[in-house]
Amino acid sequence: MNDFELFSELEKKHLEESGGIPEEVKESLHESINLFSFIGECIELFVPKLFGVAGALADIQRKKVDVENDN
Repeated sequence: MNDFELFSELEKKHLEESGGIPEEVKESLHESINLFSFIGECIELFVPKLFGVAGALADIQRKKVDVENDN
């Protein structure tokens, strides 16, 4: 057995002896999971759009410079 398996068994034994995870710890854990899920979804949704806007602004600026250079 590797150390991870031994630790998993020890954790299971400890949870059985202690009566499980306290409710306030479970609640806190679920709140943290929800917060990180929300942050991840925001990043997934908005970061590509920000890069798109930045790219569009760069294209507009480049076109202005090209027009000024042509004149």
